[in-house]
Formats: sequence, C-alpha cells, structure tokens
Amino acid sequence: MQVTRKGWNMDLEKFAHGNLARQIVEGIRAILANISNDMTPARAKRQLIIKITFHPEADRKNVKIGIETKINTAPIMSTETNMFIGQDISGKPVFYNSDDQIPGQISVCNLEGE
Repeated sequence: MQVTRKGWNMDLEKFAHGNLARQIVEGIRAILANISNDMTPARAKRQLIIKITFHPEADRKNVKIGIETKINTAPIMSTETNMFIGQDISGKPVFYNSDDQIPGQISVCNLEGE
C-alpha cells in the first residue's frame, strides 16, 4: 500500500522490512479464526492494536523502530453440564455424561470380549 503526502511517500508493505504488514496480516488471521470459532460469542468485538515506537538517534538520521501488535479476541464461552462418576469393569473411576449411563449401573461395553 503506497501512501503519498506532500513532500514524502512510503510503501507500508515495505515499512520495517515488511514486518508491519506481516504483523497486521497475522493479527487479522488470528481474529478471523476467533470469529470462526463457534465456541466464542458471535457478536463480541475483537481488536487489533498496533503500536509503533520511534527512537531516533542524536544525529536524527537513524531511527530504531519497534512494532508491537496486540490482539483482543473473544473468550471461549463457558459451558456447564452434569456428569456422573462411576467405575469401569476393573474398578477404576471414570466420568460418564449424564445421558450416557444411568447412575449405579456398570457399562457392558467395558466387559472383556466386547
């Protein structure tokens, strides 16, 4: 992306050896992945924050540039369910989803030969 203003122009895709553009693209990819995740709230706002720090030397000809990106994505939605604690055929404790098994019963799927 070429930016031209009175007296100067700049190619933002080449700024800081292309690192600005790369960090923006990676941040947008992470945000799109978060939006696509159906375990996050669909309408939650996401942010890509870009911080560029300029630290000029005393001669004003050399400038150190720091580029930071921060991504604020939507959190995974919480979920709640009921589970039962039971035992497999060997007596080891196991979790069962509440719709998988009736409490107190042993699953026949854990018997040898099944």
